[in-house]
Amino acid sequence: MSLTKTPRTCIKTQAFKKLLTDPADVAGLPPTSLGLAAQQAAREGHEGATAEAGPWLVTLDFPSYMPVMTHAKNRALREELYRWGREGWRYGVCWTDEREREQRRLQRLIAVDGSIPCGSEAPSRSPVSAH
Repeated sequence: MSLTKTPRTCIKTQAFKKLLTDPADVAGLPPTSLGLAAQQAAREGHEGATAEAGPWLVTLDFPSYMPVMTHAKNRALREELYRWGREGWRYGVCWTDEREREQRRLQRLIAVDGSIPCGSEAPSRSPVSAH
């Protein structure tokens, strides 16, 4: 039994795939990143995808995301990736379970002002004795 909780990836984050066919869209990307994007496109059924000619498939997975955010000259592409990814990464994890999302919201409220909102149960804590 594991004592650590493994974060789940956000469905919205996993769903993002952007197929690029214009070389201007991938201008600035290193050759290794273009090769990876072409491999991803080939895996998705775009036969003949090459690093030089495309098409290229960009996702929010770190090996695809980071080079685009760092090197791509296409500002609109960088903004689109950022906007899709920010919800999943806002708190480090995209919680897909409503109960977990509500628990995180309550923990943030308690951390901010120390109060528990009406109608909410306090999270279980061990009692702290004052000495």
